[in-house]
Amino acid sequence: MPQLVSMSLEGRNAWTSTTDRGWFIPDIATRSDTVLEMSRSFMVPARSVLKFRHLYNTENNYDGGVLEYSTDGVRWEDAGSLITEGGYLAGINGKSSPGLFGRSAWGGDSAGWHEVNVDLSALVGRQVQFRWRFVSDNDGADEGWWIADLVLE
Repeated sequence: MPQLVSMSLEGRNAWTSTTDRGWFIPDIATRSDTVLEMSRSFMVPARSVLKFRHLYNTENNYDGGVLEYSTDGVRWEDAGSLITEGGYLAGINGKSSPGLFGRSAWGGDSAGWHEVNVDLSALVGRQVQFRWRFVSDNDGADEGWWIADLVLE
């Protein structure tokens, strides 16, 4: 599994790696668009599933995150249609939230840790890269988003 790196698409928010809970990005009251991206692509093997656990508490309807993938490192697609467990439960409706306005997302309060399973059968034999993308707007803040236990089975 490739390493993960934090990159800002807009603003100054950043993902940080912790020793006890995985990766974390705070939900700040500043406009930001930040990704936690695999450092390189990998070849998708047959019958594979990407799994991770996450916990989030964000400003409902305005701040939140999605999972995206790319097969060329340039164009990014929403992975929502590949998620078979733990899919999006909210949406980004705040017009001041960059990048994800109008999209389904993880947002609000997850009320604990949840597992996400991503079926990669549609991508078998292709080079793919994943990223976790988080946006926040200029108003309201909350805890943020935790990502942990990332595995490819």
